[in-house]
Amino acid sequence: LTDATIGAINTLSDEVYAFWNGSVSESPKLYKYNNTNDSWGSTLTQSATDQVTDSVVFTDAVGATYLVFAHYDANGSGYTYSSNGSSWTTDTTYGAQFLTVWDERLWGISNAGQLWYATTIGTEVLDAILPLEDGAITKLFVARNAMGIPIIYASTTRGLFAHNADNAKWEETQMDFPVHPDNGKGTTRWRDSVYFPSGTGIYKYINGNNSAVITIVGPDRDDGLPADKRGAIRYMAGSHNELL
Repeated sequence: LTDATIGAINTLSDEVYAFWNGSVSESPKLYKYNNTNDSWGSTLTQSATDQVTDSVVFTDAVGATYLVFAHYDANGSGYTYSSNGSSWTTDTTYGAQFLTVWDERLWGISNAGQLWYATTIGTEVLDAILPLEDGAITKLFVARNAMGIPIIYASTTRGLFAHNADNAKWEETQMDFPVHPDNGKGTTRWRDSVYFPSGTGIYKYINGNNSAVITIVGPDRDDGLPADKRGAIRYMAGSHNELL
């Protein structure tokens, strides 16, 4: 499966799940890892055009925990969820290209920039609209604001936007860039900073009291990367001691 792409990988009840986004000849499938046999078994098949774009683990207001996958295709988008890994339900009420969890609620944003939230699965409420062109959002995540309070951020092809929950609107931050399709893909918060990729570059963003510090920290610094290692960052994850 040399043309395979993994849309998302996550865990539920100590089990690992990976969503493979298919190929020319095969539909996308969800796989569950078998730790005993060191193998993957298919548990769910999506429609041929569905592409999984994100995932989160969400515990709702009544204490139920779900693994949630966002998926998108040309005809619409939504999210698929399960509390046990064997029975899956799809909700297409609103688009859900990217997901995050904040304020004990599940949050999703559509390809068109419509943000929504749900206190419990299946009870979506519309929130702010990100005033950018369709397809501009590249990640939805939580990090602190200038007062040290966690809020929702959206990384986009034009830079970083902060969600104002009190007024249900988006506000542009100091992290603005010339538009590029790879801007912000894989953006993550690690420790006290936000790391925003752009191609093979990474910008470190520290949001302080009435000020922001932006530092270039990516692998394209100094002599850069070997010619056969160049491309664009797609995903980042923090370990105990390193940002991968």
